[in-house]
Amino acid sequence: MSSAGAVGRHEFLKAMSRLQDRFDAAGAQVKSREAKFDRGLDDVIAHIEREPLSREGGALPPPVEKALQEAREIVDAVVIGWRERVGKYECNTEFRRDHGDSLLVYVYGLVKAGKSALGNFVAHGRERPDDAFVATLPADGSGPEFFVRSVASGNPRAIDKANRKLAMARRFHTDVVEATDRIQGFKMPGLTWIDSPGLGSVTEANGKLAQKYVESADLVLFAMNEAQAGRRTERDEARRLMRLGKPTMVLLTRADWTKIDENDTSVKTLFMKCAKDRRDMEEWVESQLEEAVRRERRNAPRMPQITTISVRYAEEHPDIDGARESGLSELFRLLCEIAESEGVIMKRETPARMFRDFARDIVGDKQNVGVGKIVRELDKVRRTIARSRKKTRESGIQAGDRAAWKIEAMIEEEVESHRRSRDNAGLCKAVNKRARKIFKRCVRKAAAEMLKDIDVGLRSLQAMGQEQAPALKAVTRDMTKTVRERSAVGGFFGTIAGGGIGFLVGGPAGAATGAALGGVAGDAVAGSREKTVKVTVEIGDNAAEVVTELVDSKCHEARKAASKAFARLNREVLKPLETRIDNIIDSLEEFRNKWQKEIAR
Repeated sequence: MSSAGAVGRHEFLKAMSRLQDRFDAAGAQVKSREAKFDRGLDDVIAHIEREPLSREGGALPPPVEKALQEAREIVDAVVIGWRERVGKYECNTEFRRDHGDSLLVYVYGLVKAGKSALGNFVAHGRERPDDAFVATLPADGSGPEFFVRSVASGNPRAIDKANRKLAMARRFHTDVVEATDRIQGFKMPGLTWIDSPGLGSVTEANGKLAQKYVESADLVLFAMNEAQAGRRTERDEARRLMRLGKPTMVLLTRADWTKIDENDTSVKTLFMKCAKDRRDMEEWVESQLEEAVRRERRNAPRMPQITTISVRYAEEHPDIDGARESGLSELFRLLCEIAESEGVIMKRETPARMFRDFARDIVGDKQNVGVGKIVRELDKVRRTIARSRKKTRESGIQAGDRAAWKIEAMIEEEVESHRRSRDNAGLCKAVNKRARKIFKRCVRKAAAEMLKDIDVGLRSLQAMGQEQAPALKAVTRDMTKTVRERSAVGGFFGTIAGGGIGFLVGGPAGAATGAALGGVAGDAVAGSREKTVKVTVEIGDNAAEVVTELVDSKCHEARKAASKAFARLNREVLKPLETRIDNIIDSLEEFRNKWQKEIAR
């Protein structure tokens, strides 16, 4: 029979090596992008942690505090989600590197079905490599890398011990005790080979991992001992595997027979069973599997390829003809076809696709893990702060107006109180003291409406002036008036003359009367004159002017100081918080924009 189109182990290994080169090229590119993304994400998280969403040592307006609290909870949840996502991605990446960056073959079968012998042949070209053969393998550990992933007990220490032992052995043990209770395998360029526990040896501890390998497998091999193939246990398990829709191949092992020389019993020759017997066995197993799935009228699984093989024959005949005659050429050919199939091409692209999906979830708007989630929440806080800053300015104006109105009434009261005494020093002291008190009360009331407490640090409360009040004083007017003047000599002599005549006539009483009449007569004789003089008259005081001047001064101070106090609240509390949030948003958006473009490439 011609060997044209046959694939031997050597050709198969070359194909796997080429496949590994393609996996490596794809993986190197993804690995570089992963490292850049991880650094960028770490920087974003560090930025968030450096810019606390709070104000240390002081209060915030309740709407801002509430918005910040909600944002903090969401940001913390998203960052935790990022870390969980990264951990899951790294776990999947580790599993992928374990089996996903190569062609994954998963081998099923009963005990003594020849699974381990088949794996040894693929790895080393020998059914049972002995210590002497292993000693010839490269000492640097290159070549097939054997490992154990699970044992029946599930004990991590037992797994580690078994793993070290198998790694040193560099081959599968083919005795029953050591080969049936574990998930073991080997890796070589382009190929990951998983040897499952023997059917009936799957436990809860290794069953989940076994299922994960099956789901990831590119080809499932079901090994059956040709002499006992098609038993019910095997049929049921094969049906379960076929339901998974994975490419499956049934291998009927040990399809050979040995001829012993009649003259020399030590001479044994291995032959493959004849083509008819092998074909009959393949058809019989196929009929058994068809019977097993016949009841499944809907979604009936596709029948697997069935072929008879002999690992021993392939080992004794390592050339291309031996591969064809042993049946292993069919296995190698199928594996080479799968290596070039669309499924494996997609598998080579899996690292890039997994990275894109992972990065897209984080830089996109995916619930609970997207950068957009944080940006939206912080934008809410930013808008709340903007509203609070506007309200703060308005509150400063309102507090100043309220204080000015009360100060005006107080000034009128104090001026009136000091109007009579005109105690200017007392007026100044009283006005300044009460103005500061009114201002403080009005500003603190406005602050209390905005903050949980009054810890605003309003230094502007001391800004009320200490200048002297204008002096209270009388208001006078200069006026002129006319007065009459008389001559002093005429009156004097008239009085003497009148008094003498009156004394002569009437005695002492007559003297008095005469003196009076004489004085009048003397004035009349002497005459009188009018005179204009200037006088200063008090017509009121300057209380109204003092009120106006004090009101203008103090109310202006109150309004200015109130605006200054609330401007400080904006400057020292709200503005720095707004700046921190802007910085975080800028960092997030820069990270998102960069990687959205990177992912789209």
